Amino acid sequence: MIRNTLNKTKCLVGTPLLLLIIMVSFAGCSTNSKQDGQIISEGGQVGLTPEKSREEYKKEAESLELPAGFSWPDASKKIPEKFDDGKGIYYGIGNGTEEADHVYFCSWAKVYLKSTDETLKQKALSSIDFWKTLPEYTTFYDENTRKIADKEINDAKLGDLTGLQRDISLNCDSSDAN
Repeated sequence: MIRNTLNKTKCLVGTPLLLLIIMVSFAGCSTNSKQDGQIISEGGQVGLTPEKSREEYKKEAESLELPAGFSWPDASKKIPEKFDDGKGIYYGIGNGTEEADHVYFCSWAKVYLKSTDETLKQKALSSIDFWKTLPEYTTFYDENTRKIADKEINDAKLGDLTGLQRDISLNCDSSDAN
């Protein structure tokens, strides 16, 4: 779905960019302390270890039902330990939860776009509406991003799938649901 608060002329930049910003902010920091999976940098920034972020992901995933034929991507693939250059990654609090919510949205949006079964399409719409109660939408989206998401969803309900199709193609990769 529309990711965080980064808007780029009707194209929305996804979690990868937000994660990059979060990860870069922690990448060069040495830490003063590490408690219960939280990292506190010398500058006082708080982040999570990959393990702790994966715990968030798994906990949120356990609370959500994906459509038939879809499965949860492995947490270690959604939340890697290191950058390609081998440097460690630390995540923002809630990142794992948001990742799971995003997989949920992408799965149901894909079903809505592809299904010809009206009952299944209605279940997909209900699931997308339910997604609007999840932290990705309620906590991690700002007001403007929520408005964009609402328009995209409302347009889809009225038969205009353009925004939803664009969103899925830009922000839902194959690792978001299989």
